[in-house]
Amino acid sequence: MSTAENFQTIKRIVDSYNRKYAEDIDVLFESIREHSKNKNKSLWDFFTEFCQPYSKRKTEVLESNGIKDDAQFSFFESISDLYYRENFHSDILYTILNPQTPKIHQSFFIEEFVKFLGLKKQEFNYTKRYEVIREAPTGKIKWEDKNGKKHEKEGYIDLLIKNESQAIIIENKINYAPDMENQLVRYMKYVDEKLRIKNCSVVYLVLTKNNKEPPLSDYDKKDFGKYIEKLKRLKDDGKLIKYAVDKGESLSRTFLTNCIDILKQDIDKGCPNREGLYTSFVYLDQYRIMLEHLGGFEYMSDDDVKLLKKIYGDRKLFNLAQDFADIWENKSSLSRESEKELIEEIEKKHSKAADDFVYFWSNGWEKSMRYFLEEKLKSDFPTVKLNYQQIGKKRKEESYVWTSTDKNYIVYWTGQFEFGYTYKDDKKFSNGSNGTRRKLRKQLCEVLKLDLDSEYIFDNDSWVCYNEPNDKFESPNKLIENLKKFLKSEGVLEKNKRSAKK
Repeated sequence: MSTAENFQTIKRIVDSYNRKYAEDIDVLFESIREHSKNKNKSLWDFFTEFCQPYSKRKTEVLESNGIKDDAQFSFFESISDLYYRENFHSDILYTILNPQTPKIHQSFFIEEFVKFLGLKKQEFNYTKRYEVIREAPTGKIKWEDKNGKKHEKEGYIDLLIKNESQAIIIENKINYAPDMENQLVRYMKYVDEKLRIKNCSVVYLVLTKNNKEPPLSDYDKKDFGKYIEKLKRLKDDGKLIKYAVDKGESLSRTFLTNCIDILKQDIDKGCPNREGLYTSFVYLDQYRIMLEHLGGFEYMSDDDVKLLKKIYGDRKLFNLAQDFADIWENKSSLSRESEKELIEEIEKKHSKAADDFVYFWSNGWEKSMRYFLEEKLKSDFPTVKLNYQQIGKKRKEESYVWTSTDKNYIVYWTGQFEFGYTYKDDKKFSNGSNGTRRKLRKQLCEVLKLDLDSEYIFDNDSWVCYNEPNDKFESPNKLIENLKKFLKSEGVLEKNKRSAKK
């Protein structure tokens, strides 16, 4: 065969391969386009079925409770490791009300605050010289629980405002802090007997009307009878329980809003110290916006749980929710045309619905999980109650403590879900004598691995816990089942703790 014929034969073979390759490329790209089209449709269907109804319901709930600033930014919320903590709101109120706070405090704040509390001058005269004390020490608290176990700890009043003859005790429960034994009446007795102030008012500050009331019926009548009666009178007069967020009288809508309005007027008039006035205005307004956000989340908690159940119970829905949130949050840098088309379609008329859902998904699910967990577990563990608190004074993690009648179990998450065993007082496993705590750490690891049948057991000098990595997360159902196994195995854990201490 001549060279020319060889060349023609080879050319036909190459052309054949090229045509086949081109056809394969066309099929591949068509498959990609079809997949993108189907994915787009799935995301749009998810948006119309879940995001839009959720946003509509949210608008109705917030409007019915007088909340209008849900979409506004608050710099307090950017401090993510702080604003959920128990002490955060007391620190803010201290800064606002303390006459020694530079730049922020204004002389009329205390007058507006006393008016919000509904107190008359004979109950607290705001024209007199006063001081604000943060965490006023009340001495050691000693009590015995229902099982006869004795407890002891230092007692502190969140905020104490007092002049020479009058006092206001403020117990802050905005962040769901648990009630301590005889808490309010102990504080009243301290002010009465130690500070010798007989004219004392008490404020129990909660986030919304959905939250708890002080447990007056649980207080010790024998030691605190007269103080209990005074609390009952304050409650009947509407002076004991105050709300941070409400469509009626509230810290946000009444006190903060009135102060902000006065500051606006003084700034517009060109009053001296405009820099200080403007600093106060920004500080109070940003705190007001944050409270409105927290209140809105509280009012939406039942709806959030319902939505979580639907989405987290189905892996496909969970993936769609995550994909939608990722696309919406990164809409300015999208490269795929199909995703751009989806975003453009939503942006025409439905931006608020997308924003509402992504805000819920990105920021709200961790707190909603508290309700989800409690509901899932209460049927199997009726004596277990979930309380929020920060574990240890040095740790920044946000923590939840499950408590039963005489035992504690730790549940916490900061971006991911974990549960296990730790020392609540910040002690380490390496602190024990004769290696007993190190031995305990090893035994607890073995027990968790055995009972949970999981490779995700993590331990260090502070923690022995189940820790499922984010990239392995499937659904809360698996987490719930492992948490149930953990609680059921607690008898074994207690046995190992005792043996390690011997």
